[in-house]
Amino acid sequence: MQIKHYLIVGVMFYVLVAMSFPLLSAYAGTPRGPTQVTASYTSGSGQLAVSGTYFWDECQNKNEKHIVGFAIFIDDGHDSNKRVGNPKTNNAEALDGPGMHLANDGTPCKTKTGTFADDTHNASTNPILQFPPDKVCVVIYDVEENKTKDDHSQIGSGRHHNTENSFEKNGKHYTTASCTVPVTEGDSGPQCDPTLWAHVWSPSRLKIVDDCITVTGVVTSVDQITEDGDVHIWLHVDPEFAYLINENNIKYNGGNLVVEVICNQLPEDPVAKAACEGYENHIEIPALGTHVSITGSYVIDVAFQGHAEIHPITSIQETAAG
Repeated sequence: MQIKHYLIVGVMFYVLVAMSFPLLSAYAGTPRGPTQVTASYTSGSGQLAVSGTYFWDECQNKNEKHIVGFAIFIDDGHDSNKRVGNPKTNNAEALDGPGMHLANDGTPCKTKTGTFADDTHNASTNPILQFPPDKVCVVIYDVEENKTKDDHSQIGSGRHHNTENSFEKNGKHYTTASCTVPVTEGDSGPQCDPTLWAHVWSPSRLKIVDDCITVTGVVTSVDQITEDGDVHIWLHVDPEFAYLINENNIKYNGGNLVVEVICNQLPEDPVAKAACEGYENHIEIPALGTHVSITGSYVIDVAFQGHAEIHPITSIQETAAG
């Protein structure tokens, strides 16, 4: 009887191990955190939508105190260094600031895998999204109720942030699955005319930062340049577009953004004259003091002074001041 008892126990143990082995092997070597991230960026509104799946081994049926949180970090599409934010620093690249989102509507997790999604970030709430990011990364957090700071809290970055997260659990690095390159989509907002670039003389002198952008402000200067036929407009931008002004705009242009209406009249310079051939400009030049909305390409004039411009422009519309 005793031998039979041990035999039954042994068989049951073997069956239990065999049943659990596929589950264990499925997650063997899987790092904590996102297992897939997808993102899309909408030009114009600057909306960023992020979704994906995660693996977090603290989530299981027997322990219902764990809540999965997540925060979104990007690089600055306007910064040549392309550094991606992380939980240790609360800066513009941390889209959620010191906060985070909760997966599963904030209910305790019961399975080791799950999904997350957010589409609340746009250029109005996060000015850094005026430019499309090159990389989007997601950090998963282990959150517990009633924790106000440090571990297991809902503080996603900066001082007293929750260190129980996938970034720091993986050696303070993003895993490959934690990041993605966002897909850029258009919206129904103002569109730029790409054919205008064929009529910009020596276009290599202009470094394109954003192919198409709409900016608002007040016209402070209008100057017809006879040499290249362009009209130079100085625009005192509205506060939400102050980030477009660089140090050379401050040094050489009185802190104004330079706007160029190409081929407004026949150029004297032969190179500019050849570029304007076949193009007829129909843009109405605004009067001084007019509040306008201007759509065009945001560039840096690397050949002259290094200031920022909207050049070429597709449209100028008079608007009411905000």
